[in-house]
Amino acid sequence: MKTLSLFTLIAAVSLSAGALAQDEGVQTKQYDDGGVYEGTFQDGLQHGTGTYRLPNGYEYTGEWVEGEIRGEGVARFPNGSVYEGAFAKGKPEGIGKIVFADGGTYEGSWLDGKITGQGVAVYANGVRYEGSFRNALHHGKGVMTAPNGYVYDGQWVNGVKEGMAKIAYPDGSAYEGRVADGKRDGTGTLTMADGLVYQGAWRAGQIDGSGKLVQTNGDTYEGALVDEPPRGAGQGHLRERRRLRGRVQQRPAPRRGHLHRGGRLQVRRHLGHRPDRGAGQGHLSRRLCLSGRTQRRPGQWQGQDHLPGRRHL
Repeated sequence: MKTLSLFTLIAAVSLSAGALAQDEGVQTKQYDDGGVYEGTFQDGLQHGTGTYRLPNGYEYTGEWVEGEIRGEGVARFPNGSVYEGAFAKGKPEGIGKIVFADGGTYEGSWLDGKITGQGVAVYANGVRYEGSFRNALHHGKGVMTAPNGYVYDGQWVNGVKEGMAKIAYPDGSAYEGRVADGKRDGTGTLTMADGLVYQGAWRAGQIDGSGKLVQTNGDTYEGALVDEPPRGAGQGHLRERRRLRGRVQQRPAPRRGHLHRGGRLQVRRHLGHRPDRGAGQGHLSRRLCLSGRTQRRPGQWQGQDHLPGRRHL
């Protein structure tokens, strides 16, 4: 995501007064750097209100104190950006709003000419961020909302998503847990729009480690998972309370949404950004296939096909 440019206003405020100017009324004075000040003076220094212009297109109109830009004012910059708000020592300080040339805006706290503190940024691409900033970067707690419905509510470190967070995805899925380097990392829970839930370990944005997968029909898988499909030693629980024990290995599943037991575990789901496939070997006290409804058939299974020579119960 595009971040606000680190921005420091450096106004030429230490203007040489030369001979003492009159203190009464609005005066105009031109300086050696080509700048022109039009406003009020006190003891030969800009004081009160006035406008200062530089040859490069910079212009400030607002309050002055003893030759220094201080108080409320408006600054226009050569690149087309406009800042309106509080100043101190010639720089934004306190609360102010800047409108950038590309249409992006920031409104909130400034420190020593830099976007630092609490504020709201709306970027040219429509992304909105509300929260804490440091040196114009997202830092601390903040909420970022994208036009497509993506929402990140959590911690940031120097412009990078880092720490605990809640994330809502455009497809209706949601994640709550740890994030590192902008990716799901550590322990977290992903809930899909259709109700499928994964709770467990993540690494670099992918499921990696021990976890629990809960199907919408109540079936669960607990064990080691790598790269999102079930894999490794684990156990599954069917809604009839039967227990499946065994070792699960990767194998492409033929169809989305089917969970087969009694010879082969097959799970295919989209967890976050891509489909996940898994297959495995197991043992049940009875052969069982779950495919929308419970069916009980004795004998052996190969994939989704019941081998010949067996009949339905």
